[in-house]
Amino acid sequence: MRFERGRLAAHAYPGFASFAAVNPDLLDRRTLVRWYSPRRLASRAARDTLLLSDLG
Repeated sequence: MRFERGRLAAHAYPGFASFAAVNPDLLDRRTLVRWYSPRRLASRAARDTLLLSDLG
Protein backbone atom coordinates (compact mmCIF):
# COMPACT_ATOMS: atom_id res chain seq x y z
CA MET A 1 0.00 0.00 0.00
CA ARG A 2 2.84 2.38 0.70
CA PHE A 3 3.89 2.19 -2.94
CA GLU A 4 0.46 2.99 -4.31
CA ARG A 5 -0.27 5.86 -1.92
CA GLY A 6 2.92 7.67 -2.82
CA ARG A 7 2.21 7.39 -6.51
CA LEU A 8 -1.45 8.32 -6.15
CA ALA A 9 -0.49 11.44 -4.21
CA ALA A 10 2.00 12.49 -6.89
CA HIS A 11 -0.48 12.43 -9.81
CA ALA A 12 -4.18 12.63 -10.52
CA TYR A 13 -5.38 9.52 -12.34
CA PRO A 14 -8.86 9.43 -13.88
CA GLY A 15 -9.09 5.67 -13.35
CA PHE A 16 -7.28 2.42 -12.73
CA ALA A 17 -6.30 1.92 -16.38
CA SER A 18 -4.35 5.18 -16.48
CA PHE A 19 -2.73 4.43 -13.10
CA ALA A 20 -1.71 0.95 -14.33
CA ALA A 21 -0.33 2.34 -17.61
CA VAL A 22 1.98 4.72 -15.75
CA ASN A 23 2.92 2.27 -12.95
CA PRO A 24 3.27 -1.20 -14.54
CA ASP A 25 5.86 -2.25 -11.95
CA LEU A 26 3.17 -2.25 -9.26
CA LEU A 27 1.29 -4.94 -11.17
CA ASP A 28 4.33 -7.22 -11.32
CA ARG A 29 4.25 -9.91 -8.61
CA ARG A 30 8.04 -9.71 -8.36
CA THR A 31 7.97 -6.09 -7.18
CA LEU A 32 7.68 -7.03 -3.51
CA VAL A 33 10.73 -9.28 -3.56
CA ARG A 34 12.86 -6.18 -4.08
CA TRP A 35 12.01 -5.15 -0.51
CA TYR A 36 10.86 -8.33 1.24
CA SER A 37 12.48 -11.73 1.56
CA PRO A 38 10.37 -14.76 0.54
CA ARG A 39 10.40 -15.91 4.18
CA ARG A 40 9.00 -12.59 5.39
CA LEU A 41 6.33 -12.51 2.67
CA ALA A 42 5.22 -16.03 3.59
CA SER A 43 5.06 -15.32 7.32
CA ARG A 44 1.88 -15.17 9.36
CA ALA A 45 2.88 -11.67 10.48
CA ALA A 46 2.93 -10.51 6.85
CA ARG A 47 -0.67 -11.62 6.46
CA ASP A 48 -1.81 -10.05 9.73
CA THR A 49 0.11 -6.76 10.01
CA LEU A 50 2.13 -4.21 8.10
CA LEU A 51 5.80 -5.21 8.13
CA LEU A 52 8.72 -3.00 7.29
CA SER A 53 11.04 -4.04 4.51
CA ASP A 54 13.80 -6.45 5.43
CA LEU A 55 15.86 -6.08 2.24
CA GLY A 56 15.96 -2.49 1.10
